[in-house]
Amino acid sequence: MLQEERLDKILALLNQKSKMSNEDLCEKLFCSISTLRRDLIRLEKNGLIKRWHGGASLTSNTNSEFSFLFREYESSDEKAYIAELANSFIQDNQAIFLDSSSTVAKLCEHLSHRRLIVVTNGIQNLIHLNQSETVQLFALGGLVKYNSLSIFGSMAGEFLQQFKAETAFLSCRGISLDGIFEADPNQAFIKQQMIKNAKRAILLCDNTKFDSEHFFKSATFDQFDMLITNKKPPDEYFEKLKNCDCEVIFDLN
Repeated sequence: MLQEERLDKILALLNQKSKMSNEDLCEKLFCSISTLRRDLIRLEKNGLIKRWHGGASLTSNTNSEFSFLFREYESSDEKAYIAELANSFIQDNQAIFLDSSSTVAKLCEHLSHRRLIVVTNGIQNLIHLNQSETVQLFALGGLVKYNSLSIFGSMAGEFLQQFKAETAFLSCRGISLDGIFEADPNQAFIKQQMIKNAKRAILLCDNTKFDSEHFFKSATFDQFDMLITNKKPPDEYFEKLKNCDCEVIFDLN
């Protein structure tokens, strides 16, 4: 098993059980204790786990923004499915905003051969789309937060004001019946500016984000034209979205 696969597996196991002993992790991963130790050190340096004598546990402060590495591993299959759905709502020669979320980063995997104008604050998006000859790429300038692979701040917001887009593709930290939430107000500010300067806003959100309320309310349901997810939302959310004229997409039909 490659190291990236082991890291993914470790995070998945800890996401299920919160904390595990080194012995149990080695048994699940079929690896030696020295290999596990190197993996845990890497994850701890990225702020994803906390090591303790004989084991490890997830870092799970709900009002802290997780690193991009953690977000990339979390619900990876669901995010890939959502990105596939979202791709069908992009037309060539459009201008689009892309936020720095790991879900939107999955969408970039579908865009390399499209003819588009893309404005983004996501460093991972920039790295991926910079390989394309058909995407005209604009990067927001501003503060780069440690481990987030995001650019934000007042400078980024001012730069964003120079653009108008057909569609803004955004994700979030969580959703409750009260609205859309972020753990970091700086992230919320950039997403608010993207919504304001786009003709249409589409929220990409996997099912684990529902019933998850966080520190900063970044938007309301009626600010989005569409929500794309991997399964039908709970009935109370489905009705709320419908009443706000926000279309819900969750399958390929």
